[in-house]
Amino acid sequence: MHYNVSHADSIVVLAGSNHPIGVDIVARDYSSLQFMVSDMGQMFSTKEIEVMTRSDHFPKLFLLGWAFKEAYMKCSGVPNWDNLASLEFLNIKVPSITERCISTSGSKVFDSGVRQTGYTETHLLGDSHMIAIYTSQAPDKDGITQFKPISLEEIVKSLR
Repeated sequence: MHYNVSHADSIVVLAGSNHPIGVDIVARDYSSLQFMVSDMGQMFSTKEIEVMTRSDHFPKLFLLGWAFKEAYMKCSGVPNWDNLASLEFLNIKVPSITERCISTSGSKVFDSGVRQTGYTETHLLGDSHMIAIYTSQAPDKDGITQFKPISLEEIVKSLR
């Protein structure tokens, strides 16, 4: 069993799979983007920047692009912080109120010029957070990761 954890604000996400998996959660707080946008060239490839800047969903694509890079590095077990722009995600789908989860099997990521095939999911968690999942293989049958909110009290109770 493989698992991965991410947290933002007071939310913790735990994702598990029979295959290596990476997860990242980001708050839909766009106030910090001004600082990060100044470093876009170090974080995103030229193609990624082009796709983002032509989209009406720039802030969401920016945050999800960042989240997928983190999820991919967690899944692969190889941090590549010095060369983030070499991890290229071009087909990011933005979740919405009507489509809270979007999965894309066969997604391509270019890691330092080498094409990797993987599976990506984006989830909208409430109105405040988005989740990015990367794994080398699609989940079994259902094809979509399931999230179940569990309180800290429930966890402690289950340990007794």
